[in-house]
Amino acid sequence: MYRFPLFSRKKTLLYPNYISIVHQGYREAGGWMWYPTVFGEVRYKLYVIKFFHGNKQDTVFKTSNKEEAIRKANELSKLLYVKIHNTLKS
Repeated sequence: MYRFPLFSRKKTLLYPNYISIVHQGYREAGGWMWYPTVFGEVRYKLYVIKFFHGNKQDTVFKTSNKEEAIRKANELSKLLYVKIHNTLKS
């Protein structure tokens, strides 16, 4: 119905030396308040686009779709004139 942000945060992204696409696993505890393992753990894997500059990194985009991650990384590479380091297997 109505769309309004609950909160906002300003973040300065660093200008990357290169862009990396990685397949990264995440794990969440499915707990409830003081019972941390009531519902067990949830594990999932996502394709992540990261900006790298020196020894710093910023995660820019996460998705479960490999083709979408590659497409977005190519668009960012063309827009920012930087190379892509693709760690995904073809």
